[in-house]
Amino acid sequence: MDLLTLIFFGLVAIILAIWWEHRRKVQQQRQAEATTPLEAADPITAEAVNTGFMARLTNEIRDFRLNFTPAPPSGLPEKLRVWSNTALTEDPTLKSWLNSLPDEALAGFTQHLGEFCNQLGFELAWLFDDQLDQQPELSHKLATVISDYSRACHTAVLVQPDIAIFKAYQAFTTSPYEKVNQELGKKIFTQLVERNLTPTIPANLFMATEHERQIYMVQAIRQAAEQEPVAFAQVLRNAIAALSAPAASPPSSPTVASQSGQVVAAASVAG
Repeated sequence: MDLLTLIFFGLVAIILAIWWEHRRKVQQQRQAEATTPLEAADPITAEAVNTGFMARLTNEIRDFRLNFTPAPPSGLPEKLRVWSNTALTEDPTLKSWLNSLPDEALAGFTQHLGEFCNQLGFELAWLFDDQLDQQPELSHKLATVISDYSRACHTAVLVQPDIAIFKAYQAFTTSPYEKVNQELGKKIFTQLVERNLTPTIPANLFMATEHERQIYMVQAIRQAAEQEPVAFAQVLRNAIAALSAPAASPPSSPTVASQSGQVVAAASVAG
């Protein structure tokens, strides 16, 4: 093979190598662009995609509804109260609750109830302004919707203390060794011991580290919650109530330590 032929094939190989490298880089660039988040793309393009006219209009309407909720029409809260006295005779508990609401609270509930009705496609005032006199069946169905929803709201109000207690225990079980939860743990453990739902801290832990005693108490609390859920629920309620109560004045002289006193002392000994 002569020199010219070798040079020719060498040039061809170089050209092919350059073309292949260029093609590989182009493919890598396209893959990178395909996987790049929209936020990292050209800002004008991203804005055009994410904040089109319809999207902006939808967001503005949503924000308007969230930030500006008109007050209920004048007199509507009192009409609701009057209506409840005649329509809820078979549910004296709900009727009594609505009658007991202060004017401000009743106005807020009426507003909330009116928004619920609007979402379902009808007006709360229809039931109060004789607009459904010619539609007794529809009037009865809408009255059922309103009374059922009001009943659900009343139940939700009654269960709020239980929800607060559940959240407090959730916070404790999630981070039982955090300082903010340690006092609740001591209260729960003390009452569990008083009710014989768990044994007191063993003597060998009296001189142990604080963290070791905390581990023992947390394990005992979790075990009691699993084995005696009904009794534990009452213990938890009492413990939280005790934390919320004003602190009692310390006794003027020491007394003989009871079993619960030993528990508190053991839980407070420095490691």
